[in-house]
Amino acid sequence: MQRSFAPSWLSFVLALLPALSGCERNEPLTAASCEKAIVTAKLERPATGCLTFELPSEATVRVDGEAPSGDAPPELMLMPLGEHRVEVLARGYEGWNSVLELEAGKLTVVAPELEETGQRKAAYALIGTAAASTALSIVLGVLSVVRYRESRDIAQTADFSDQATQTEYAALVSASEDFRLGSGVAGGVGLGLFAVGASLFVFDQPQSKDAQATAGQLTLRAAF
Repeated sequence: MQRSFAPSWLSFVLALLPALSGCERNEPLTAASCEKAIVTAKLERPATGCLTFELPSEATVRVDGEAPSGDAPPELMLMPLGEHRVEVLARGYEGWNSVLELEAGKLTVVAPELEETGQRKAAYALIGTAAASTALSIVLGVLSVVRYRESRDIAQTADFSDQATQTEYAALVSASEDFRLGSGVAGGVGLGLFAVGASLFVFDQPQSKDAQATAGQLTLRAAF
């Protein structure tokens, strides 16, 4: 009677799937869950490290040049010990790229402080200035209407034979026109600034960076 043996890699995969099912159900990710995944898979702890990420939901992660399957950024990754190149890209932020080394039996949390790009900062500044310019346009428009109504009231009720009345009426009409012109200019400037700022915001694509130091950006948690 012959006995059949499944390949070692197949045994590893079959043993690992139940352990990782908790992550798929969005259960809390802890060092204990990482330990459970390793132990359940019957891996030797010195051969495996555990890697997870604390990043914006829109961030894209690449490990050793490849994007992990499933959620991005992933909740949990079991990786062989040694050096791994990790790249984090997110629109509106400078790319983060580093080579890190996993330690045996430790949960390594990658939580870099992503810095906004100069283009994103400029977009915010332009959009903010556009909002201020639009507000100024509204204020000037209101003042123009107020002066126009005052001049209309004088035209309907006052005696234009009086020189002072004529002077006041002319001043109100001139002020109304000046405010109206200023409102249009401010509104146009605000619209233009918003268009430029919105374009910078939308087309601010992430750019890769060379590998950099990881001090203060990686956390090793709970040896097991």
